[in-house]
Amino acid sequence: MTDRPEMIASIRALADFLEIHPDVPVENILAYSYPSLAQARKATHLSGSWDKSFHGSLVDYDKTIGEHVKLSMSVMRSEVCTRIQTGTRHVDTVPAHDEPVYEWKCSPDPDEPDPATDADAHAVEFGLLPDDMADAAALSRVESSACDQ
Repeated sequence: MTDRPEMIASIRALADFLEIHPDVPVENILAYSYPSLAQARKATHLSGSWDKSFHGSLVDYDKTIGEHVKLSMSVMRSEVCTRIQTGTRHVDTVPAHDEPVYEWKCSPDPDEPDPATDADAHAVEFGLLPDDMADAAALSRVESSACDQ
């Protein structure tokens, strides 16, 4: 587990370093973690709004701070969504056979019980999108009742 006070001190040291050395090129800073679903839910509900996106087997929760810093948390998609077989498709390869077709049923908010269909899951199952690019266009907003920052 990360030593949080040390991590915060390191972030402050980075800011001091960049201030002292203006010639060091830095465009953006990304801080990431792989928390449990419970930790991700708590963070997104207590700290304002987060962007939620689906990328293959992951659900990413991102929060932009200022113009150049982003926090990113990744949770396994299977913890947030349910993979459901919706049918089969016929494949005419030798030997010809039927394959199951799946889609993900995902809630817009991980605490909401009412699932919404992730439409791009079909494209992933059929190989129309690379797994790591799946659902990039299906970016949704996770809103919280807490203040934004």
